[in-house]
Order: sequence, then structure tokens, then C-alpha cells
Amino acid sequence: MVWILCLLGLVAVSVTANQCDNHANGCSIPFNLNYFYKDLFTPSCNKHDICYAC
Repeated sequence: MVWILCLLGLVAVSVTANQCDNHANGCSIPFNLNYFYKDLFTPSCNKHDICYAC
């Protein structure tokens, strides 16, 4: 019975992909330090942000 409640909870909190994009903001770097590989890692940072938000 517990697994049924968990399944219902997952269905109730589902989101769409376009909602997740609003939470992606690239890579955050402390103190605005220059980061040589920032452009390279930005797509991965955005995916990481989406995992936290959705």
C-alpha cells in the first residue's frame, strides 16, 4: 500500500520540461572570479540546476 501512495505522489508533483528551464542559471562562481572553463561547463551546470529544481 505504501508504494501506491508513493506512486500517486510522483504523479501529483510531475512537472514539464519548460518549467525546469526557468531554474537554470549557469555556473555560479564565488566572488565573481574569472573562470576559464565557464562557457564549456555552462550546459552541465544548467542540467545540474534543473535537477535541484524539478
